[in-house]
Formats: sequence, structure tokens, C-alpha cells
Amino acid sequence: MSDSNSAVLQRAFELVEAGQAEEARNLVESVLESEQSNPDAWWIYAHAIDDPVKARQALNEVLALDPEYPGVNELVSVLDRQYPEAAEAALNAPPLLLALGSAAVI
Repeated sequence: MSDSNSAVLQRAFELVEAGQAEEARNLVESVLESEQSNPDAWWIYAHAIDDPVKARQALNEVLALDPEYPGVNELVSVLDRQYPEAAEAALNAPPLLLALGSAAVI
């Protein structure tokens, strides 16, 4: 991960913590356009999205990239208990990123 993307993700995390999810999402999406294989970006995205299906999809990405990612299994369990339909819907939903660049679907 580049230093600039690391700084962007740090800022996005701070925005999530401050309750500014939309601004955080915009930052994370910019990182995901160039680094789809970044589990930190997917993790922060899962915290910045209010759609449980998209959050579950983001967590699925984290699990696929790093099954031992700290806290991911716990958050998946919480999300699945609160939104049991989200786990199945996430498996059947189109990918969060259908294309990169201007066609990002997040």
C-alpha cells in the first residue's frame, strides 16, 4: 500500500469514528479503485456503509484477503445476528466493484 493511500485510509478511519460515514466512504472508494486487494480499505468501508448487505460483502472481501484479520470474524457474527438475511444476500449480490475508475459500484 502506498503511503498516500495509507494516509487516506487513516483519515477515513478518523471520519468513521467521528460519524462522518459518507465522507469516509468517498475516501475509501478512491483507495479501492486502485487497491481492490487491500483488506484495510474493505474493513473501513464495512464500517462506513449503512447497508448491511454491502457491509457483509465488504467483510467477505476482508475474509477472502486475510482470514485472520483482527476483529473480522467477530464483526461478521454481530452483523449476521442483527441482519441474518444480509449474509445470503451478500453472496447473491453483484460485486461491489464491477469496474474500476469512473464505473465503481460501491
